[in-house]
Amino acid sequence: MAEHSVKLQEWSQAEDFLTSGLGKLEKGILKARAYFLYGQVLEIQDRFQEASFAYGRAKQNQPDFELLYWSNFKQAEVLRKMGNLDRALAIYEQMRKDDKNVERLPEIYYEIARTHEAKGDIELAQQIYKNILRSQTYTTPKKHVLISATGLDK
Repeated sequence: MAEHSVKLQEWSQAEDFLTSGLGKLEKGILKARAYFLYGQVLEIQDRFQEASFAYGRAKQNQPDFELLYWSNFKQAEVLRKMGNLDRALAIYEQMRKDDKNVERLPEIYYEIARTHEAKGDIELAQQIYKNILRSQTYTTPKKHVLISATGLDK
């Protein structure tokens, strides 16, 4: 019912269905997906703090890899919207270090650059943007990471 309400853009009704159903679900992929959807509904309503919490709960309920990736991505995104740039950057950095995300590194680096830009680190952001475009090895103060050119084709 919540998914149907979302398709109709009935956000309050979707939220009601989700809040009443989340407590009844067993820990697992369905509950993780429900929390992710709940985060999206809250984000659409500009309720970023609550959306961040919902995306965090999605990660705690045994999501598959794809849902885990997007839960991290969306949580960092809403944290950035809230101005919690250090916490958003920490999530993106954690994602960058996960070897399962190799093909997504350009996208992750783009979000890292956007976050540095929001923090006022313009020169660092520009350097990251340029390295993404050139698909060159990106150097952080601690590590060297190769940005895969195949990820730029997507």
